[in-house]
Amino acid sequence: MMSESFNDLSNNIPNSSTIHNDRDNEEIRNSGERNEVEPLLSNNTYYNQNPDMVIEQTGIGLYESIISDQNHEFETEETRWLRDFRLKHTHLPWHKKPSIYLLSFVVGLISLADIMIKAPIIPLQMDKICEAILEYNNDTKICDKSDVQEILSKVTSFSLLLSGIISLIFISKWNALSDKVGRVPIFKCIGIIKLLGLLLQIYSVAPRTKVTLWVFVIPNIIDAFSGGAFTIISTSNSYITDIMDPETVTVTISFMMSVLYGTIGLGPLLSSILVKFTSSNFYALFFSLFLNLLYILICFTSLVETRHPEAMKKSNLDHNKRYSEIWEQTEECISRPNNNFIIRITRELIGRLVSQIYVLLYPLKNLWAARDSNGSIKPRIILLTLLIIDALYVSSTICTIPTLVLFTTYKYNWTSIELGYFISITGLGRCVVLLLIAPFGLHYLKKNYQTKTIAADKIDLTCIRYPLFFAALSNVFMLFYADDIRSLIILVVCQCLSSLASPTLSGTMIKYCPSHKTGESFGAMSFVTSIIIFSISPIYLSIYGSSVTTRPEIFLVIPLTCGTLAFLLTFFLAYLMGQEESMTTETE
Repeated sequence: MMSESFNDLSNNIPNSSTIHNDRDNEEIRNSGERNEVEPLLSNNTYYNQNPDMVIEQTGIGLYESIISDQNHEFETEETRWLRDFRLKHTHLPWHKKPSIYLLSFVVGLISLADIMIKAPIIPLQMDKICEAILEYNNDTKICDKSDVQEILSKVTSFSLLLSGIISLIFISKWNALSDKVGRVPIFKCIGIIKLLGLLLQIYSVAPRTKVTLWVFVIPNIIDAFSGGAFTIISTSNSYITDIMDPETVTVTISFMMSVLYGTIGLGPLLSSILVKFTSSNFYALFFSLFLNLLYILICFTSLVETRHPEAMKKSNLDHNKRYSEIWEQTEECISRPNNNFIIRITRELIGRLVSQIYVLLYPLKNLWAARDSNGSIKPRIILLTLLIIDALYVSSTICTIPTLVLFTTYKYNWTSIELGYFISITGLGRCVVLLLIAPFGLHYLKKNYQTKTIAADKIDLTCIRYPLFFAALSNVFMLFYADDIRSLIILVVCQCLSSLASPTLSGTMIKYCPSHKTGESFGAMSFVTSIIIFSISPIYLSIYGSSVTTRPEIFLVIPLTCGTLAFLLTFFLAYLMGQEESMTTETE
């Protein structure tokens, strides 16, 4: 029954050779340009004649196009690998065939396992801290709530700082490794590491566990070795580029992100239901453990590698060549004769440390866009502007979440049940925007603006600017009317309406990156985003901890400023895009 429905969908898909011929002709017209990854919508003849396909693809029937087994005269190496692997996977059973649905299910599982513990773990940690305070003071009275909030905010801030440093190191490592050994081994490693972190998390709040700082910090440090959520997202994006045509990559990423936000919304709701009917926060932790085990099982039994062996071979050759050059320079530096043993050892340690830092930061080179065929650096300036906008957007939205959660428990006396509802509404709201509302907006923009294949266009600009307006607006009411819970509702609604900015920024930036280094490029983007999150979030928590007894909402001044700057930068981005377009017109 399921296979018949997929066959019906396949009959409605435009002929793949037409799609590829259109893209090949575009590549010929734009030879010497950066790469062929499409923006939010493709610019082929079929979509121009059938704009309703956009809505069908994104909101209702997102599915994969079939690549024909005919050779194309001007097809790229990546396209040929994609076609070969698609043909190879046609004989696999439905539960093993690589698809956006299987990927979304797997990513949804680990995301659900991750998010389910966020709400119930907070009251459990607060109870443990309260026990420690009473034990320290030899007192049986109820501990002061503001003292618990202050201690927990400091512990969370310290934990975020340490785990953030580790995540930064491993994000680029995992994503570069996914280009060399494949995507599936990375998913497996992430699952095992997160399982260890979750077991330690459960132990840290167990009744007989003695409370110390490191009991709360170590589980987060272990989890950080997986690279966190950004490794999952960037590896998933790489998986998508392996199985999807370039013109559908950004739309598919939006679908995957909508599923991710959906699980973020569903997780706290499930945990709240479990807590409400069991009167215990621990059942949510145990259910999260079950989901983590199920994720690992599927990774080992159903996920099939999508990275072509030739692509992995090429990545390994590039990696070995790069390493050999680095080590040659290092060996040349440390092998200089010196009779002083201490100086020789110090020079060797410093040389190897510098080389490791260089290797760690090397993927960032992919974000330094090459000059265009005219020798202009406009693409580089546009990409850097997009990176700054993304950093400001993350600072005004994602970075505020840990502090907002603590704020609601203090200001509105919320328990894990109310926290679960709050996080669920936020996640499901983002899912609705990406899966249902955004496609209609894209449908309208497609009718009125022309899309570009290798550069940012007006559709991209619109899908960045207006969500950023809501991101800036979200913090205004919360800052000035924090006592009124309706300001929190406005914040949630506005942040949900801003959710389209994230996939649009990723889809636009990847067009300026090398097409054969998608794993490294997405990893570099995640690396930058992680730096922002793990440096800004502790700042918000520190400000909140020091002002919790006076005006706890004062930390929102920074997110408001960041959101406003990001919105204003879109006008500078529009100016750069206009300059790039005029240069292209003059060349033609």
